Amino acid sequence: MRSRILLIVILLTVGHPSLCSQDATQVLGAYSPHAYRDFSVSASPNLIFNTPNGTQLAGGLKLRMFAGKRFSFDSEFLAGRDFVQFGPGLIGIPIWLLAFSGENDGGEYSLSDLAVMAALVLLSTEHFSYHIPVNSCMDLSPYVSLLRLENTYRRGKLPEPDMNEFQAGFGVGLELNKYFNRFLLSPYIEYNRAYSTRAPGFNAGVYFGYYFYTRK
Repeated sequence: MRSRILLIVILLTVGHPSLCSQDATQVLGAYSPHAYRDFSVSASPNLIFNTPNGTQLAGGLKLRMFAGKRFSFDSEFLAGRDFVQFGPGLIGIPIWLLAFSGENDGGEYSLSDLAVMAALVLLSTEHFSYHIPVNSCMDLSPYVSLLRLENTYRRGKLPEPDMNEFQAGFGVGLELNKYFNRFLLSPYIEYNRAYSTRAPGFNAGVYFGYYFYTRK
């Protein structure tokens, strides 16, 4: 059984450009393995500070699509005890990946194509990152999320009342991405705040993901 699992991992990681070249001697800012429409899917345990429910654990899912060598559009879904957080990029990014194959790059788009693309940009750019190469298998990505939708709820027991609080907010953070061919490990820390009067909060965690090449 273990040998079968090892064989599957080897088959998945060979035959594609590597995100960690052994003989690369690139310097900061001079190297990028990313290309338009490459994407990754990651899962994470997270520690969320200063929610209305206090400090708590949450599970996370992140979807990332590269818009070029340096920029990516990201979106996250976090869920914990009486807590859910997500962004509209969860809708925009998958549609973008399915609708625009990249085959028309450099050509002409129809008016309807441009309208759809504009809508997808609005949905997807709620969370964008800039990737700064550290070496051939690591980059540092500061990011900004302009629209976070968050729902915190609680069925209170006397003397606490019931609570159901829905709000929008923003976040800024820093993530370190370490690549192992198609796999990645991404610890991060983030400051976030609701657009209402709620006190600021902090998120931290480590994402474990898989990188998909869409280039030929």
